[in-house]
Amino acid sequence: MRRFHLTILETFYSIQGEGLKIGVPSVFIRFAGCNLRCPWCDTKYSWEEESHISIDDVKLLSNEVVFTGGEPLLNQDVIFSFIEKHPDLNYTIETNGTLVPCNELLDFNILWSVSPKLFLENWCKNVLTFDNYNKVQFKFVISDLSDLNELKELSLRHPILVQPNGNTDNYNRACKELAEAVLSQNLNFRVLPQFHKICWGDKRNI
Repeated sequence: MRRFHLTILETFYSIQGEGLKIGVPSVFIRFAGCNLRCPWCDTKYSWEEESHISIDDVKLLSNEVVFTGGEPLLNQDVIFSFIEKHPDLNYTIETNGTLVPCNELLDFNILWSVSPKLFLENWCKNVLTFDNYNKVQFKFVISDLSDLNELKELSLRHPILVQPNGNTDNYNRACKELAEAVLSQNLNFRVLPQFHKICWGDKRNI
């Protein structure tokens, strides 16, 4: 049995900066560790630092809770234990989509925020599996406008969101160029920025 007392890297209360719940005050629970090494990752410290916070110490300052990482689905037993104790909250799990959740998690009120990584050869491996779940958003980081070509053939039940690489030198221009590309190609995608990036830059725990 896993000891849950030191499983969390950090927890904080902030505004959801991405996806369909952008702008919503939320409690974030960040796990350490990831099975990928994305070059644009804005939380590379989660690969290196060790967990040191008990999940029992999480302060529920909102009815919106976001499990993020790292890769949260490496810690499904911890997530299940927490949600089982607090089943009436609204949950978002931010995952890279390389792992699928256990059946027990599918019984809860969870928004699956799936962010497949286009640099992976098999990036779409689990996309259709997630698309069968009740509440899902597919979120893609666009580093180059040619990345949109990878997504044109997707036919999914749930929304496809695209956002610029947050590490780009001119973020405003990247947002504008991405929006114009989606419009010119008549793509049925939602173009959203990283709201926290605009407000606080690279500040941690926000």
